[in-house]
Amino acid sequence: MRRFSVVFGLLSGLLALAVGTQIAGAQSVERIRISDPARRAHQLPPGLLVELASPTRYDRQSSSGNSGRWVGPRFEQVGHPENAGFASLEWSVSFDQRQGDAEAVAKANIEHTNWTRDQQGGLSVPHVVGAKGVGTILGFYVMMRAPTTGDARFEGVLAFPLDKNLQAVIRLEALDPPDDTYIVNGSSVASSWNRGQVLVALAGAQLQGNLPPQIVAARSTQRGRKVRGKVVPGRRTSAASTRCVRSGAARTASQCAWPASRPRAE
Repeated sequence: MRRFSVVFGLLSGLLALAVGTQIAGAQSVERIRISDPARRAHQLPPGLLVELASPTRYDRQSSSGNSGRWVGPRFEQVGHPENAGFASLEWSVSFDQRQGDAEAVAKANIEHTNWTRDQQGGLSVPHVVGAKGVGTILGFYVMMRAPTTGDARFEGVLAFPLDKNLQAVIRLEALDPPDDTYIVNGSSVASSWNRGQVLVALAGAQLQGNLPPQIVAARSTQRGRKVRGKVVPGRRTSAASTRCVRSGAARTASQCAWPASRPRAE
């Protein structure tokens, strides 16, 4: 368990660094709403959506609602610059209602099951409301690599829970450039480039919108002059992000007290 925690911490740090340097300049941000049948079945609000940001130097080429294609910088074959093209990422977002945790759902959504597993692990997905971060959701990602030596193609899958038996699933494919006879931007080896861009895109995912509270408890104190209580957001988000408001001043503790005339939660 300690070894997993250390590896997870190192990976989180590397992904945070990559996101910090690239997501701020993302060319495209895709916003995908939860499909209505799944949303209604789990009583989730209509404004809840998954946001997926492209890496820098990638822009939207096409989009069909819950899937699309980003196109990035030029690549060319070493020694044959006439064999060239543009790096690309294929993306899709779906909502899986099967039983199982994030790891099981992520692995179940791998398309290239005959490829080699490159890496896997836990990944925290930010939960935001507007521009404000309100918590994180622990998901699980898997990276697959085409098995042939020198092949540069990668697949990445990230799953994270929205409710019991409901997971958001993000899937990315880097198919161009296809192998390591190509370089990107005049110097980057194709496989290193593709792996890095898939990781950055997965780490740039976030959940936007309110989740319904799971626990709301309140009781009056001081002979009814105050109300003390606790609001815990949906089981998916860290309770440490719960914020209670008293006369406009936000509190970060999970338990708060308000004057009885003005209790509210944010």
